[in-house]
Amino acid sequence: MISAIAATFAYTLAIPPTALLAAAQNHAVALEWVIIAVPSDKQSPDWDRVVQEARFDFRETEANPLYCLSQYDGDCKIQITYDPTRRSRLEFKFLREAKEILFLEGHAHSVFRSEDNVLYFARYHPWGSGGSVAAYDLKTGRQLWHSPLKGIGAVEHSAYRNLVNMGLGPKAVSIQGHESYGDYLEILDRESGKRLAHRVFREGFEAPKRPN
Repeated sequence: MISAIAATFAYTLAIPPTALLAAAQNHAVALEWVIIAVPSDKQSPDWDRVVQEARFDFRETEANPLYCLSQYDGDCKIQITYDPTRRSRLEFKFLREAKEILFLEGHAHSVFRSEDNVLYFARYHPWGSGGSVAAYDLKTGRQLWHSPLKGIGAVEHSAYRNLVNMGLGPKAVSIQGHESYGDYLEILDRESGKRLAHRVFREGFEAPKRPN
């Protein structure tokens, strides 16, 4: 069966044709603008091979709540509040029939995705290393799972930057982390939060760019 897969991992994951063909032997990898064979057994792809053949394609314009709102497909309302007394923290309230069912704290670079009334929210600090991802039921507000990211590991620093892109496929959540000390790609299982694959693309502080 041939199927056109809608935009999900395209936001965070760029895979060459060889990796697509390998993954397509077992499962439909969610990539925008790609038509691949979807076998009837729908087995999981070789995620380790997928991330090893992927290229890092981080997009800073997608590392913010406004972009994520453009991708939101839940049926409850989202109220985002800025509190200047809390050092640029944002409050995310998810409302159903005017009743708050979920409250999360974030910031100007928080990212999230949703499908089938399940919210996937990245927890991290934009000035610190590491982070985690949590899934929530948007009907009840219940946390379904919470998974710390392997990322690039703990980093000692005095000045730091940490940004994340998130993508959503039929079976997995993709995280691309762009930190001062390194870049990484991590794939998590949507149902359990279990880490399926991980790859570090860069480890070490980048040299400052010289002006032209």
